[in-house]
Amino acid sequence: MFFNIIYSLLRIVFFPFYRLKIYGRENIPDAGGMLVCANHSCLKDPIFVAIALGHKHAYTFMARSELFKIPIFGFVIKKLGAFPVKRGSADITSIKTAIRSLKGGKTLIVFPEGSRFSDDVKAGAGMLAVKGGAPVVPVYLKGTKRVFSTVCIYIGKPFAVPPPENKDYKEVAGSIMQTVRTLAQEPSI
Repeated sequence: MFFNIIYSLLRIVFFPFYRLKIYGRENIPDAGGMLVCANHSCLKDPIFVAIALGHKHAYTFMARSELFKIPIFGFVIKKLGAFPVKRGSADITSIKTAIRSLKGGKTLIVFPEGSRFSDDVKAGAGMLAVKGGAPVVPVYLKGTKRVFSTVCIYIGKPFAVPPPENKDYKEVAGSIMQTVRTLAQEPSI
């Protein structure tokens, strides 16, 4: 209920200020858990991804723990299904929460680069893809994301991630991000 209200409000607020072009919605699985992996260059990226995916699925997000300390904002993101992750450490609690979410049939949205200012992928996305057992749905956000600009959102076909032989989860995450980046080559329609 709360999610649907916030989702509707965000659509109303965002659509007059951003021209969203969403491609590949037919690639979103109808049911079951999925790990949505997207590139990250703007604070609004989680909102763009959530709007692109629609409101049929129960979402959950990993968000840096500092965001939960911001009055009202922390309350809202928690009610929307976000859970805290302590960056820069192996946060076992958040990893277990993420894996439980995927196995429980939820949609988990992550940004494998970890932050807006990094091109380096983190191993966590690879670990979640392997241990969560859910299909990975790649998403690429393209555009300046300034007010009154066009933001193109490409949703790729879901794919399974086989367990790595050497448990190199960073390599798996790199492979996922490579798939996400190939969506950047999609033509703008």
